[in-house]
Amino acid sequence: MYQSLHDLPGRPGRFFGLSIALLVPALLTCSLGLGFVSAAGIDAATPPGGTPTAGHIPMWSECTISPCDELQGLVLSPNVPSPIPASVVESVIRNEDGIEMENVTVVFDLSTNDPCRDVLIQGLTDENGRVTLVLPGGGCAEGAQVRVKANGVTIRIYESAKSPDFDGAGGSGAVDIADLVDFTGEFLGTQPAGCHDYDNTGATNLGDLIIFAPAFAAANHCQ
Repeated sequence: MYQSLHDLPGRPGRFFGLSIALLVPALLTCSLGLGFVSAAGIDAATPPGGTPTAGHIPMWSECTISPCDELQGLVLSPNVPSPIPASVVESVIRNEDGIEMENVTVVFDLSTNDPCRDVLIQGLTDENGRVTLVLPGGGCAEGAQVRVKANGVTIRIYESAKSPDFDGAGGSGAVDIADLVDFTGEFLGTQPAGCHDYDNTGATNLGDLIIFAPAFAAANHCQ
C-alpha cells in the first residue's frame, strides 16, 4: 500500500487532481442527501476506572452517550456555521437502578485535542436525565484517554477523539483543502486509515465520508 500521494508511480500530481475532482462532488452529495451512520457499540462489560456505585451516584453501565458509544470514540468539529451531526452528543445519565438522574453535571474533557475554545465542555441533565452538548474542535487523539464524567464520576474513557479538522499535523480551527487532502489519502487507500476513520472500523470509507462531508461543504470553522 502506498503511504502517501507522493509515493504513487508515474504522475502523482495528475492522480491527485483527478482524485480531488471525483471526491468533491461526492462530499457535496453526502452533505445534502445522506444521514449519519455508526459502527458497533462499546463493550459495556468493562468499567472505566472502577466507578463507585450507589443509588444517588451515576452508574457507568446504565448511562448512554450517543453517537460516541456507537462510534467507539468522539468526533469533534469546528461548529460555525452549524455543528455537524456526529459532534452533537446526547448523554443519558442513570443510577445503578436504571433511573434517570436530573441536575447531573456532565463534563467532556477535550484536552487531548485542539478545542475551538473551552477544553471542558459541560452541561446539566434535565428531568429525563438527558443533556445534549456540542463538541467543537479539531485534531486527532488515538490511543489517548478521553474522559467523560458525571458529577465527578468517570462514566467513559474513550481512546479515540477525531475531527474533520485534521490535516495530518493538527487542527487549524477550520475544515479546508488541507483537511480534504489528508482525508482523500485515507479514503483512497494511499495512506493507512487513522485520523479520518471516525467510526473506528479500521477503514476510511463511506461512513467516514458522510461525517466529513458536511463540515467541508460548509467550510466549518471555529467561532
